[in-house]
Amino acid sequence: MATVKRGTRTATLSATTDVITVGGTAYAVGLLWQSASKPKGFMREVKAFTKQYGLRQFVLREGAMTQIGYVVTTTGTRPLRKAQALVPTLADLLGTSWLGVFQVTERTFVMGGVHNGAIVPEADVVGSESDVRSRFGEIVARPWAKIYAPPTFLATAESLSLDTVLSPGSVQRSRAGRGKGYPVRSTTPDISKRQLVIYGGTAVVALAASMVQHHLTIARQEEEARQAALIAARESANLEKERAAAIAQVKSMAPIPQWPNEPAGKTVVSRCMTAILAEDRIPVVIEGWRFTTVTCDGNRISVAYGRTPGASEDSFLVAARRKFPSVSVAPEVGTASGPVMPEEPMAPRGEVALPTSEQSEIAWNSHFQRLNAMKVPELTKKAELPKQPPPPTLVKLIGEAQAQVPDPWWNEYTFSVTSPFPIDQVMGPLLGSGMVVTEVKLSTSAGDASGASQQGVLQWTINGVVYAKK
Repeated sequence: MATVKRGTRTATLSATTDVITVGGTAYAVGLLWQSASKPKGFMREVKAFTKQYGLRQFVLREGAMTQIGYVVTTTGTRPLRKAQALVPTLADLLGTSWLGVFQVTERTFVMGGVHNGAIVPEADVVGSESDVRSRFGEIVARPWAKIYAPPTFLATAESLSLDTVLSPGSVQRSRAGRGKGYPVRSTTPDISKRQLVIYGGTAVVALAASMVQHHLTIARQEEEARQAALIAARESANLEKERAAAIAQVKSMAPIPQWPNEPAGKTVVSRCMTAILAEDRIPVVIEGWRFTTVTCDGNRISVAYGRTPGASEDSFLVAARRKFPSVSVAPEVGTASGPVMPEEPMAPRGEVALPTSEQSEIAWNSHFQRLNAMKVPELTKKAELPKQPPPPTLVKLIGEAQAQVPDPWWNEYTFSVTSPFPIDQVMGPLLGSGMVVTEVKLSTSAGDASGASQQGVLQWTINGVVYAKK
């Protein structure tokens, strides 16, 4: 069982250091912790502080943040001998975020805490159960990753004894590569109480002790404010990072224009018509199977043939494979397909300037009105999807306006135009920046019912999408 070292003053929650013994090792608890203003050259700072407040001993904890724990005792108390600092030793064993209350004896409790890897100054205390419970209640609501405490302090906390956590093996492993751990150091030669009486007298000593206690209280308050400001700054920085990530998430959900990745409409039409009309490319009849339709997307063509009486599937397959790399057949329809020649990839059109929706609609109607060869084909506007409310988590971070995924800034129209005239001439100037051609088709009837050689009327069809600014 850990015991309070005899001969030390009665522990309180004021800025006073006491010593406990665990497993034969003396540990100082109740230090006054300050953050070093510089990561190196801090000894000058230590000496100035101890001189100003009449202190003699300190503990150094280096790492991401250099912290100095000052030993605070009443005037005339002998310096601590061969003691280690308790809280930084526990920090090496328990991690970067925890609050712990540990019972030392029946009447004495100690507490320590670490947040974001730094010792929390107001958590390093020693005293009676009621005193420690009071301080525990002030800080337990902070965002600790782990809380260790007796059930009488917090029912949901994990109970842990100092004898267990400070076992010799655990402490030795935690100090690997750091040498002696966190020893209490001295800045000045030890001065006995008798010498203090000789140099200043009892009244002066009492006054000095009062002044030291006053200044130390102010110093502790300043350090607590500094730590609170540091935590607030970190939380603010984390909040800004979360806000930036939320804004980026909303942007990533915004609609992405697809037409820059598509080839120009003129390119698709030109390649398809060249492939369809090429001499000897598409036989009108293959072993009694008659041409009905050819479809092209700019990269490949697919030709459909209808069976006439007396024509067989096997004959079609053999003959069609001499002209096309891919052939299939069903009871009444044979299909042959292959690449558009030459096999060159079509370049995407990239970013282009789109006309407005009004301009596109007027240009479409006017073109077919002037053509006067058919009824004006319908340009069908795609309906917009219902607007979904933004996720509450994003609204909480960046507000409802910024959390709302933006609508597309363009309109989308689908079309299908059929004509007996060559489709490139029919579409003419409409094959502009905002038009994406998805399919060019040439079709005909298969002949009369008896399978005679009469050929139907050829019809061109073009399908696609028109994009325009809203």
